[in-house]
Amino acid sequence: MTLGYHLPNTFGFRIFKIFILLDISSGVGESSRLYNELLLTGCLNLWPEIIGHFLVIVDQMMYGSYKSTDTKPAFHISFTGMRESFEQNVLSGSLEVLNPLPDAASEGAFPVKTTPSPVGSLTKTHSTGLRSGEGREPRITEHPTNWTVPRNDPVTLNCGTEGRPEPVITWYKDGVPVKPSPHRFILPTGSLFFLKVTQSKKENDAGIYWCVSTNRLGSARSQNASLQIAFLRDDFRTSPTGTRVVAGERAELECSPPRGHPEPLVLWMKDGNKLPLDHRVYVGEGGKLILTETLQTDEGSYTCVASNLVGTRFSEPAILAVQVRPFFVRLPGDVTAMTGGEAILRCRAGGSPPPHVLWRRHDGRMPVGRARLDADYTLRITELTVDDAGVYICQAENAVATVVANATLTVYDSPRLVSGPVDVSVVLNTTVRLPCYGRGTPPPTPVWTHSSLPQQPLSPGWAGQHVSVTRDGTLVLTPASEDQGGSWTCSLVSEAGAAHARAWLTLVAPRDTPPPIISVPPANQTLPARTHATLHCRVQGPPTPTLTWYRGAAPVRTDGKRISESREGDLTITSLHETDSGWYTCLAESWSGSAQASASLLVVGGEDPQAARSFRRAPVPSALPGPPSRPRVTSLTNASVTLVWAPPISVGEAPLLGYTLESFTPTGESRSGLWRVVARGLTDPRYTATLETGRPQVFVVRAANSLGESPPSPWSQVVVVGGAESVTRLEHQGPLQGRLLNLSSLATLTSSSMKITWKVTGENSKFEGVYVHYRPRRSLHALHLSPQVESPPTYTSPPSSYYIPWDTVTVMNAGASSYVLTRLIPNTEYEVFLVPFVRTEEGFPTALRVNTTHQDAPAGPPQDVSVHLVNLTHASVTWRPPEADLQHGVITGYQILTLVNDSSVFLNKTVNSSAFSYQLAPLIPGHTYSISLLALSKMGAGPSSQPIRLQTDPALLNPLANRHAGSEGVVREAWFIVLVGGAMFFLLLVFVVLLYIRRYHNKASKLPTLNGSVTKTSNLANFYGGENLWPESGWKPSDGDKPEAKVVNGSGAQDRDLLASLAPEYAEIDSLGTFTSGKKSEMDISAEAYASASVLAACNNRKNKYNIIKPLRILTTHSHITNPS
Repeated sequence: MTLGYHLPNTFGFRIFKIFILLDISSGVGESSRLYNELLLTGCLNLWPEIIGHFLVIVDQMMYGSYKSTDTKPAFHISFTGMRESFEQNVLSGSLEVLNPLPDAASEGAFPVKTTPSPVGSLTKTHSTGLRSGEGREPRITEHPTNWTVPRNDPVTLNCGTEGRPEPVITWYKDGVPVKPSPHRFILPTGSLFFLKVTQSKKENDAGIYWCVSTNRLGSARSQNASLQIAFLRDDFRTSPTGTRVVAGERAELECSPPRGHPEPLVLWMKDGNKLPLDHRVYVGEGGKLILTETLQTDEGSYTCVASNLVGTRFSEPAILAVQVRPFFVRLPGDVTAMTGGEAILRCRAGGSPPPHVLWRRHDGRMPVGRARLDADYTLRITELTVDDAGVYICQAENAVATVVANATLTVYDSPRLVSGPVDVSVVLNTTVRLPCYGRGTPPPTPVWTHSSLPQQPLSPGWAGQHVSVTRDGTLVLTPASEDQGGSWTCSLVSEAGAAHARAWLTLVAPRDTPPPIISVPPANQTLPARTHATLHCRVQGPPTPTLTWYRGAAPVRTDGKRISESREGDLTITSLHETDSGWYTCLAESWSGSAQASASLLVVGGEDPQAARSFRRAPVPSALPGPPSRPRVTSLTNASVTLVWAPPISVGEAPLLGYTLESFTPTGESRSGLWRVVARGLTDPRYTATLETGRPQVFVVRAANSLGESPPSPWSQVVVVGGAESVTRLEHQGPLQGRLLNLSSLATLTSSSMKITWKVTGENSKFEGVYVHYRPRRSLHALHLSPQVESPPTYTSPPSSYYIPWDTVTVMNAGASSYVLTRLIPNTEYEVFLVPFVRTEEGFPTALRVNTTHQDAPAGPPQDVSVHLVNLTHASVTWRPPEADLQHGVITGYQILTLVNDSSVFLNKTVNSSAFSYQLAPLIPGHTYSISLLALSKMGAGPSSQPIRLQTDPALLNPLANRHAGSEGVVREAWFIVLVGGAMFFLLLVFVVLLYIRRYHNKASKLPTLNGSVTKTSNLANFYGGENLWPESGWKPSDGDKPEAKVVNGSGAQDRDLLASLAPEYAEIDSLGTFTSGKKSEMDISAEAYASASVLAACNNRKNKYNIIKPLRILTTHSHITNPS
């Protein structure tokens, strides 16, 4: 026996059973042996019924057939089935019948009877022995089912029946009995078996089938079963085409599968593999592939696969190209560099297609020549200047889009002094200004320190009693004691570095103030006539002296033209004459004394060559040496002092010859002391001078060359030995020269602490410790902080409102390299710099470092919390954020806690940071509520506000409008507003009514009443002797007019006298504003009366009683006054 099966490339279906049909023509015995032999294999279950054929049911469903004419048959069985894979497997083997068992039919186990089928139809009959009197009508036990099979594939239409006698099964197709055919026949069980389904022009097995079971007792018809032949065309109706799509957008690949039956199932493959589907990638209606949001990984080759029972079809592959907008793999970051250095701006971008990257500056001013672009699109700028600072833009562009990213280049320029302080002398209680102005990027901060108060730096904004610092850094000092003299240090600090300068402030008491000193005296000159002469005379204070020129004993009169005096004090004479020759003296005077210097001027006239050789002009001041530095006191004994000075920066137009030391010693209240020369021709910048005990002295030094002497140096400090007023300080040249420290980092540790790290950079640096100066920056929260250090006794006034003082920590350890600042304000930006020191001398400051402390939970509750009772069930809670300096970070929300009757929680609600009100509802009347709020940040919750109690008592509704603000909230209540508005409207209405009544009565009281009925206006003329009521005769009726009169209640004469007293209320006025007059012939007879009047007058007939007449209204229409006849 040879077994084998063929599996087509079909997936998506499972295999259920395999049927093996054996047609054994050699007899029942042969079939019995085969049955028993197959049974021995353990894998077959034989249906116990054999009629020339027998059926074997195995685990899986397949179809097969066997025919044999040999007594020892060789079986060949072919199988067709389906399973889930593309694999094609062939299983083959052989089985021989070696041990036939006894004939099963002879033992009666398998009674067989063959009955011929009717001609022209397929009928199966069962013949068995029946006892008489037994019978049952046929009944269908298994109905045929619908089948759809590929052409040439086998199929079985089952038809199970029962009945006695054994029924005969007949099959019908489309109402016609099924004709016998080599490829279809009825199985022993009555099922219609198709060896292969045929579909052609001659024969088509597709149709509607049913079976009829018949015996002598009746018949039964099965349900209809359709047999359809599956097919699948080769060509796709719509094949997918290649497309391009931008990443993130929707993509669709069209696919209409080939026509087929059943409708083919559409699947998609990507790059040869089955495409997994999800909510983003799915197959839509008709088989098209939909990608709702494409990714770059979706790019590839897509194939549409259509399959049904017949087989599988593959479309041509389509390429999906996913274009990606440019994106930055590495964003450019902000860069900070120093002038003269190099800036590196990095930028990397990706996309599909790869983008093109370029750099540009926001204002278009790219530093060409110093900027270059590397292969990885890195921008490098060398030899930086301050002008290179700005915003640089990295632009990435491809066919899809263009993206840009900004980076800020900050170029730091080290601080440099533009105007620094110099040594100066000043009298106590007078004001002196020491400038400290510099430039740099970022702008440096001026910081002033004093040798006696190094732990209290002063910056712009400080305003004390005797000391203040202006916004530009100038120190304004009015010293009240000698303690404020000495060394003042100006430091300019910024993130870019530091610069500093020192100035010595010499203070003298008014009684010890020296007289003016002439720094550049006039020199003797011999000049020719008709030239000009300049007599120099420069003087110094303090106090500032006045300068007067004398020629002989008479003052020089200046006219501003030929003879003039400069602002510095120089006297200039032009167009010299011989008469200008003489002895000139400059006199400097102040309240501290006077000083004078004289020189001769000789003017030579004519062309005398001998005289020309003797001409001599005074040197200009720039030809003289510059002043030496201030003499410093380096050694002091009871009898002497050692002074040291530095040579002048400029030696002038001749070599330096030496120095001249001068001193001043006051002689008392007479101020008769003068500057005297202590030593002249000194070649060494050092000298030891003798002192008198208790006598203060001040020294200056001059440098000299062959052209003259320089201006004097600044004053030395006042030197006093012995006595109680000895305040002389030694001034050693300190060891703190150059930059000794480098502030490495300022790291934030917590919300209230930072760690400072520094390095010692100077070689052989010998300092005692480090001053750590720090303060919060005002710009962070606009804080107005009070000083955290005590002001010295001499600076008792508080700083100005915008000033933020420096705090100072003294680290008394020269070997330390770090320090931790504590007790800082959370979420605050701090600036820090260091200064090394030895005793009272300070070294060069470090650069400024800036950092921010971490955020912390709020330190204050919400402000102005109030509760507004809307009604008995609703209340409104309002509040404001905590104070700015207590927020300690970004407020993220507010928590509202409400307790009812001080026991249970009514509400525990968190609202966002933008909400500043909340509605409490529903409240229960008669209960008491306690409301409190607290602010929240990402670091935690702040303190709670004071609880506000709210009582929902109906009797207290009106007065309980606002617990927090008291009675202020009443005016905000709706009921109060309505009540006040209604009252005001009622009062206004009453006022209008009263006003109207009063005006009506006033008008009525001014007019009389007439007793009588209405009379025509024409009749009223009779009371005037035939004249009407209108003034002047121009309005009289014509002589021919006969006015109609109708008088009521009285005689005509009496009424005429009464009405005669009535004056007309209206009268015709001409264009000039006067009453019309004249004869009737001169009047415009077409004039119309247009007035109406109410004649209400109290008629008084003198001694007679008043007659009250009813109101009479005279109405005159716009009609001509004519005779009624």
